[in-house]
Amino acid sequence: MINRIARHRNFLLIVSVAIMLVIKIPHLGYPFSWDEAWSYYLAILKMAETGPTMLPGSIDISNSRGHPLLFYFVMSSWIKLMPGAIFFARIIPLLVSVLILITFHRLVSRHINLLAADLTTLVLSVQSLFLAQASLVLPEMLLTLFLILSLHSFLSGRYILFASWATLMVLTKETRVFFTGVFGLIYIVENIKQNRETTFWIKGMIMAIPLVVYGIFLILHTRAHGAPFFNEHLEYITNEGGRIMSKLRSATSNLATRYGRNTLSAVAIISLIVLAARHRKPGNARFLVISIVLILSLIGFSVINFFTHRYILPVLPLFIAVCISLAVSAFQERKQLAYALTGVVFTTTLIYSVTKMGKIDNDLGYSQYLKVQKELVHWCEANDKYKNEIASGFNMMLALRDPFNGYLTTERGFRVNHLPKTDSIELIIWDSTCMDSERPEGFPEGWEKVFSCRYKKHWGEIYTRYQHN
Repeated sequence: MINRIARHRNFLLIVSVAIMLVIKIPHLGYPFSWDEAWSYYLAILKMAETGPTMLPGSIDISNSRGHPLLFYFVMSSWIKLMPGAIFFARIIPLLVSVLILITFHRLVSRHINLLAADLTTLVLSVQSLFLAQASLVLPEMLLTLFLILSLHSFLSGRYILFASWATLMVLTKETRVFFTGVFGLIYIVENIKQNRETTFWIKGMIMAIPLVVYGIFLILHTRAHGAPFFNEHLEYITNEGGRIMSKLRSATSNLATRYGRNTLSAVAIISLIVLAARHRKPGNARFLVISIVLILSLIGFSVINFFTHRYILPVLPLFIAVCISLAVSAFQERKQLAYALTGVVFTTTLIYSVTKMGKIDNDLGYSQYLKVQKELVHWCEANDKYKNEIASGFNMMLALRDPFNGYLTTERGFRVNHLPKTDSIELIIWDSTCMDSERPEGFPEGWEKVFSCRYKKHWGEIYTRYQHN
C-alpha cells in the first residue's frame, strides 16, 4: 500500500501540501499584525458592514488605500458567511496556498516535466516567505495564484483564459498591471512577424482586456474619490539613487540569497556550468526566459515603487522553478544528483524557515512575537492599566487599541501612543519588533522595568517612570 502511494504521480505534491498544512494549521487562530491589523482586515470589516462590492467608493479610501477591491470583496463575503472568528478568516488564504501548490505543480509539469514539478513544489512548500504568508489576510498569496495561472494560460496559448486570470490579478492590486504589460511585450516580440495577420491583432486585443478593465476601474475610482490614485502611494515612487540601490539589494537578496535560498542560486550556477561544459541547452527555454523576464520586471518595478519583503512572493515560485529545472536539465542522465541537490536546498531552506526569526510578516518569526505581544496585552488587562497613558511600537499599539485584532480579551482598548512620543506617558512597552527609530531619547534611563516575558527568540518588556523616594 505504501509503495503504491509513493509511486503515485502526485505523491510529492501531496507531501508538499501536507508539509504546509502541518506547519500552518496551528497558526489559524493567531491574532492580526502589521498590515493585516491596521489596513487590510479593518477595510474588510468596513466592507462587510456596508455589503461586499467591487465598486470604488463602497469604503473610504483611507481604508482601501486606493487598491482595487477584489481581495476585500472575497474576504468580506467570506466573513459575512463565517463571522466572528479570526480562525475562519484565515481559512481563505490557507486554501489559496493549497491551490498555489497544485497549480504551480501543474504549470511546471506541463511546461518542463514531472520531475521538475515534483522537486520545485517540494522546495516551495518550505520557503519561509511562502509559509509566513500562507495564513495571513493579505493579497500576496492571491496575486501569486493569479500570476501562476496567467503564465500557464499564456504559455498554453489560451489567450481568453489568460485575459481572465490577468484581469483578476489587476483587480486584486493595481501595481500588478505591469505584469500584463510585460506579457503583452513578450507576445509582440514572439509574434511580430505575424503583425499583418488578423489573428495577431485579435489575440493582442484579447490580451489587452485587463488594461481596459483597469482603465474602467480608474475612471470609477476618480468619480468616487476625486483622483485616480491614492496620493500617499504616489509619494513612494522615487528616482533617488541611494534608495533605488537599497531596494534593489533588498529585493534581490530576499529572492535569491536569504533564508537559505543561496543554495538555490548555487544550484542554478552549477547547473549552468555543467550545461555549458556539455554544450547542452536547458529544456523548455521559453518557460525559463519568460519566467526570468517576469522576475526581473518585478524587481525593476519594486526599486522605483514602495517595496516590502512580501512583495517578492509572486515570483518566488518562478525563481525556484528556474533553478531546479536547470538542475534537472543538467543532470538528466543522473537524476540522483538532481535529487541530491534538491535535498540540500530543501533541508537548508527548511532549517532557515524554522530558525531565522525576523520582526515582520515575511518569515515564521511572527508566530513567536505574537505570543509575546499577547502576553504583554494580558498583563495590562490584569493590572487594570486602562486609564494609563501607554506608548509602544507600531504593532503593539494596534494590539492594545483595536479589539478586532485578537489580543484583547474584552471589547475595551487602551490609551496608547506610538513611540518615540513619551510626553505624559506613564508606561512604555518595548519589545523585539520595535524599530530603532521608535526608541525614545535616553531610554531606558529614568524608567523602571516592571514586567518582561520571552518566547524563543522574541521578547517584551514593560516600563514605568522611575519613582524617586
